[in-house]
Amino acid sequence: MCGIGAAWFEREHRLYGWGFPPRADRYARLEDALELLPLMWGPGAPRFEGRTLTVPEAVCYPRPLQERIPILVGGSGERRTLRLVARHADACNLFGDPDTVRHKLAVLREHCAAERRDPAAIRVTHLAPARVIAAGEERSGRGAATVEEHVGRCRELAEAGVQTAIVGLSDADGAASVRRFADVIAAFG
Repeated sequence: MCGIGAAWFEREHRLYGWGFPPRADRYARLEDALELLPLMWGPGAPRFEGRTLTVPEAVCYPRPLQERIPILVGGSGERRTLRLVARHADACNLFGDPDTVRHKLAVLREHCAAERRDPAAIRVTHLAPARVIAAGEERSGRGAATVEEHVGRCRELAEAGVQTAIVGLSDADGAASVRRFADVIAAFG
């Protein structure tokens, strides 16, 4: 799977020495990438003329082993991002509570209708920080909750339409943080 978005982390761009263009330019580049990548991964080497770049031959060698690489677009912007998801993506990565997810999925369904695309063809993922705490432990940091609270939150997100939960272990402590989260994973195994 290829995960891609319109870019948001300006500091990261600066650290790599890359410019951080205005949002409209980043969206144009994202749309070009969503159109170019399948051409690069497909047969031949077709020419590509996009909004921000021209590629005389869309070459990618060696070719991917998969016949088709699924594309996941991260972001929840209702006018541009979700429209691009409806037009080009196999999955979307949303953020927020279950009510926010329900709203974003309603917007995505509208974009899918405009594109004459079945919204069921788009996998829905959700990204959130997570840290398992013991019952009674002080809640410090983002995503701090008990196993039961994490399980309940994941169930609510699933009821809202999320098919895959992606967690950022906010206590990134190597194997120990994964072990603390294991009971949450086991609840859905």
